[in-house]
Amino acid sequence: MSQGSWTDALYNGTFTLHRLSPLHHPVAPSLFVQETLLAHSRRLKEALNGDILRGVRVNFHNQAESTAIGLLQNCHWRSLLLETTSQVDLLGFPGVEGIHIELEYKTNVYTALLLRSFAIEEPVIPGETRLPLLLTRMPTTVRDVLLDYLTPTFDVRIEPMRLSSQFMEKTLERILEAVRPYEAPAFEMQVKGVQLVLSFKAPIAPNLKNLTIDVKREDVFTFLNRGRAMIWGQASDGDRSRSGPFMCSIRDYMKDQTALDMNHGLVTVSRLACAGFVLAADGKVKLATPVTQTVLGDETADSRSNQPLHVLLMEQLLVKAQERLH
Repeated sequence: MSQGSWTDALYNGTFTLHRLSPLHHPVAPSLFVQETLLAHSRRLKEALNGDILRGVRVNFHNQAESTAIGLLQNCHWRSLLLETTSQVDLLGFPGVEGIHIELEYKTNVYTALLLRSFAIEEPVIPGETRLPLLLTRMPTTVRDVLLDYLTPTFDVRIEPMRLSSQFMEKTLERILEAVRPYEAPAFEMQVKGVQLVLSFKAPIAPNLKNLTIDVKREDVFTFLNRGRAMIWGQASDGDRSRSGPFMCSIRDYMKDQTALDMNHGLVTVSRLACAGFVLAADGKVKLATPVTQTVLGDETADSRSNQPLHVLLMEQLLVKAQERLH
């Protein structure tokens, strides 16, 4: 497998996020050995083609879906395991490892990634593997078969990974702060504007479900600096202290210009687009192909600013996926 094969599959497609409890495999000592991967490739292919799952002959697709999707031609499970810490840059996402599942149909190739952070230390338990983040880009019917295969095969609990308004705001702030040490031109080159979609729960706005806020690239830097001044240069109230500088400034601007109180509990950020990625509250993520690998600027800036922004986003998702399942 070429170095960029799985990371290339991540770009310019919308992925659905799930969180997983530990995968159990008491018979196989490791999920990453070639023999085990080939066995699961074969069994999943049989399930997806409506052959056999757990000893029972099944047919997961209705006729219309089977015609549209077609017959699965190849199913590959590939290891993304890092053998040593010196390999942290091998996969393009430093510190990320796991399993890449590729499903080849006649007209489409679908992708699933089970990932974990190489940086987060966890106890080694024989017969158990922690891969808490699952990203899938495939039709719902195909994904349902995959989840139905993973759940009993590994005695794993899987749940959709919903993204709270607080999480998306925190992610945005972290990325903007990573770029902020640089001057406006380099900042604007990376950020390329911010789009926020606000959602309103009943009964706050019965006739208004969503509101889109577009912040041009030349204004993002100004809002960020203004927010920092509001937080650190003035006595901030309780509401502002819960926001990072950019969202603090946006909240203040919206309340002043439109009388909209974004601190209201029934107003949430349901979608976020910035710096070549899109996040949605229903557990969707889309990454654009990175144009540059690092942020341009002073070499003395924070080292985190020298990481590609999609790497910072992946770090946030991996941390979120590590949270205990409810």
